[in-house]
Amino acid sequence: MLIMVFHVGQNRYGLRSSEILEVAPMVNLRQIPHVPPQIVGVANYRGKVIPFIDLSLLLADVPSKLVLSTRVLVVKFFRDGETFPLGLIAEHATDAIVCNEADLQPSPVNSETSPYLGSIILDKEGMIQVLEVDKILPQEIQQVLYASNVRVEV
Repeated sequence: MLIMVFHVGQNRYGLRSSEILEVAPMVNLRQIPHVPPQIVGVANYRGKVIPFIDLSLLLADVPSKLVLSTRVLVVKFFRDGETFPLGLIAEHATDAIVCNEADLQPSPVNSETSPYLGSIILDKEGMIQVLEVDKILPQEIQQVLYASNVRVEV
């Protein structure tokens, strides 16, 4: 399995490559007023307008730095049996690691407020916590997104 690695502050996180549709450089976003702060805007993705979430805001309440290594990770988000594209902004998203499913260790801490924090893998640089894409958005953010049911063909 391939894990895309990114940073939030000093911590490293990952996403399974099977959940990622595309990795791209940062794009210009159109901001949407009066939405939760983690929703940093919308942009065109292959002819569809999709929402973008800042992972640093979501995980650490600090906006991502707009540096060369900040990337857009367009992922497959499943809700109510349908697949939607979701843009995730991630800092230092330039590395990937190869691991086996057996290398993943369950998180020793289970938090109801952050169910997206999944298994942990250890490598030579320390820990990488793998995020669960389908659990990444709190219910109140999900209710704001996808009002027009923009789907992606996968």
